[in-house]
Amino acid sequence: MKDILNTSVLSKRWSYIWYLMRDFKFDMLNVLGSEETLLEKGYIVDVTEKRYEFSDASRNEYVKIVDQIIKNFKGTEIDSFMVEFSMKQENSSTIDQWITFAVLRGVKRIDLLFGFDYDGYYKFPFGLFSKFDNSKLKHMQLRYCLVYQETSFEILPLTNLRSLILEDSKVDEIFLKTLLHDCHLLEELSLIRCDINTSILNIESSSLCLLKLEFCTLKGYNLHTDRLWINTPALKSIHFRAYCTIEETAKIFPLIATLPQLEILNLYIPNTPDFINYLNREDFTLENLKELNLIYGPREYNFDISWLSIILQASPILQKLSVMITSPMVSTHLPAIRDVRTFSHCEIKIIELGGCVGNFYEIEITLNALKYFHKLERIVLSPYWINEFLDQGLKCDPTWSQSGRERILEELHGKGIGLDKLVLV
Repeated sequence: MKDILNTSVLSKRWSYIWYLMRDFKFDMLNVLGSEETLLEKGYIVDVTEKRYEFSDASRNEYVKIVDQIIKNFKGTEIDSFMVEFSMKQENSSTIDQWITFAVLRGVKRIDLLFGFDYDGYYKFPFGLFSKFDNSKLKHMQLRYCLVYQETSFEILPLTNLRSLILEDSKVDEIFLKTLLHDCHLLEELSLIRCDINTSILNIESSSLCLLKLEFCTLKGYNLHTDRLWINTPALKSIHFRAYCTIEETAKIFPLIATLPQLEILNLYIPNTPDFINYLNREDFTLENLKELNLIYGPREYNFDISWLSIILQASPILQKLSVMITSPMVSTHLPAIRDVRTFSHCEIKIIELGGCVGNFYEIEITLNALKYFHKLERIVLSPYWINEFLDQGLKCDPTWSQSGRERILEELHGKGIGLDKLVLV
């Protein structure tokens, strides 16, 4: 983006070509340069796990360059507008001007991804959209923003909005109600680590197809199933991760059983050997569920496939099962590998196990799946796992490469099963 201004002065022809740009991406790399360049110039004063802390000089330079590009741009239409940088509250009026620039040109996607060290929350100017007829905005992602409506009588002027992602933001109850009531084309809603100003989270929509709720709080208290109400008949996919007790986590199954179109479930399950005690097979049936993705952990030594069997029996047309164990460790206690005939299924084609290190439960799941999953096409065992709380990418335990694969193959050898469907990553 910085080079755009420089090349525009080289010739009369080039000075107009950049007006045809439709996508504006103002992140660190495109505006200021690489991490090495920033370190050399002293723009980065701290680097911890890729969470940059920028100097005031770097922030001033960033604002100056973005301002120059916006003020010199003569194009009439743009498709996307992204700001990804560590801004301050003193820059709020400048950001308002940038948003105005984008809205005036019929922007279809806005991403405001502010840094973790933002001193407060940027108040997103929804009222700005009411000044322009027929907003074209379809997709929006906000991070570290204050998101709310002044009154419940306001109409949210985002009639074309399809997806909204809110991260690390403060969200008002009135805004959510207005959003779900007024935005009839909204299909995807993600609330990630948000503090929502309500006691009961009511998600009621006739259009919503994908819902993601991840580690949110309601008035400062952790969101759990007793404080969640969902009435979304068109919902096909739900992603739910929360700081819940195991009893509260188990209640998610009867809750989602009320969603007639649900096909995909992503769920975080806290570490406990007693999960089976909180599952009642008669409480729920997941008639249309086709894909189940579970993150389980951390450091579970005694994974019991019995509770997993209950969920499978309640999901008659399930086709894909994925289970990831976080922070895996090799168990020193090795129970006998069981032949669990109730661990069976007629439709599952793909099984994926993540966080494998060669533990007994990995062998037990593999053995029984190969014997009793009648349509199984492949079962993939991988050492890779993710931190269930932090987005730090995939991790891998060296135990797998040293002995994990050999241990599993040795245990499965001579069990009277074919291993052609087994994939060891």
